[in-house]
Amino acid sequence: MWNFSNGFAVVSSGGKVGYIDKEGKYVINPQFDIMDNFFDGLAKVTVSNKTGYIDKDGKYVWNLSN
Repeated sequence: MWNFSNGFAVVSSGGKVGYIDKEGKYVINPQFDIMDNFFDGLAKVTVSNKTGYIDKDGKYVWNLSN
């Protein structure tokens, strides 16, 4: 069972993580190393030890940085 936050749940596939909706469909494909749940429309993500924030469309609102 997945924990949903703001309508999305973090899932893992092929060593990367992404988000699904409550119907089990990918809304943001697995492409991140680490991700947090959405809070107020944003989620913290990490790729190659760089951290940033994305919106619910998967677009960066704060680019990856060390």
